[in-house]
Amino acid sequence: ELRVWLCMLWFTQFSNFGLADQNVSISVLIPMILHQKALTVEQKMCMTSIIESLQYAGDKNISSNIILGLDEFHGNNSAIDDVRQLFQKFDIAFQIIFFPASLKGQICTYWKLMANQAVSAGSDFFVMLGDDVKIVDIDWIPAVMRDFDRMHKELQLPADLFGFGCIALSDLQATGFPTFPILHKIHLKLLGELFSPLFVNQDADPFLFQLYRRWGAARFSSAKVVNTRGGVQLLEDKTYTVPRYERVHIDWKHELLGAAVDRVSHSLAALLPAAPIQRWITVDVIVPTFRVNLTILDSICRLSTSRRADVAFILVVDNPAADAAAVRALERRGNVRVRVNPRNLGAPAARN
Repeated sequence: ELRVWLCMLWFTQFSNFGLADQNVSISVLIPMILHQKALTVEQKMCMTSIIESLQYAGDKNISSNIILGLDEFHGNNSAIDDVRQLFQKFDIAFQIIFFPASLKGQICTYWKLMANQAVSAGSDFFVMLGDDVKIVDIDWIPAVMRDFDRMHKELQLPADLFGFGCIALSDLQATGFPTFPILHKIHLKLLGELFSPLFVNQDADPFLFQLYRRWGAARFSSAKVVNTRGGVQLLEDKTYTVPRYERVHIDWKHELLGAAVDRVSHSLAALLPAAPIQRWITVDVIVPTFRVNLTILDSICRLSTSRRADVAFILVVDNPAADAAAVRALERRGNVRVRVNPRNLGAPAARN
């Protein structure tokens, strides 16, 4: 009983620890394809928006830098000079990593290599964006740090676990999908790696988000970005631009996810043997709909949940003639996903 009381006292003492008590740094990881002779207009626009947001984030206790990973670089064009000039113009700290041709299109491998480099160089947090991502909210870095701070305090985590979990930026191209998860270096310590080497260029972002749902530590930030190429392909999106590589999906929702959850659980138990962090129950509520009554759907998505339960709502619109955009507005809640069937499949198929 005394041991339990001491653990409770220890948690209470450190539950108020947060962002204001330390200096933090974040690395923005950007894989780029430079097979053309110069940066495109789109690349310059997106890169400039990212760099300007890093300048804005120059808070007294938040520092930032960029790690650039170059793919398909042949050394015979001026694109690399454009990149260097862009960074020098804004006086932003950056590093450049060159990827071998053998890794072409393996975005998840780029992600792992750049994340390891970021942590080795001393960064606390890291996120992979891209030269096709435009920043909408210039204050996204301070906003995300506040999100981590709030989550840390709500979960009453000890000081050593500040940064535990996953905060995903809100992608206006696919609201409700965690395209850009932000992680702390403690993730590498708990899991032993960023994610399995089986990931090629898809699925790692929802995998990371689903992993931390098991502790109620996966959330969306209000900070917004736009993925201008690739990302989630919505049925009703007629302007979708395919990515610059062939997409390779893997089955990650069963053995891979289960093994990762077990590994993090064991790491947490070893780190906090006296009072390990309790797992949460995760529930996905599937709601097939043909009539698409927004009032009813909104009421369903507002249902309250019990403590230590992470509930997500998946709305399956089984009527392609419905106003999908109006339904997708519900995704702004952060725990709602909307899927639109290409044709009316009927209730049984929609549930499956």
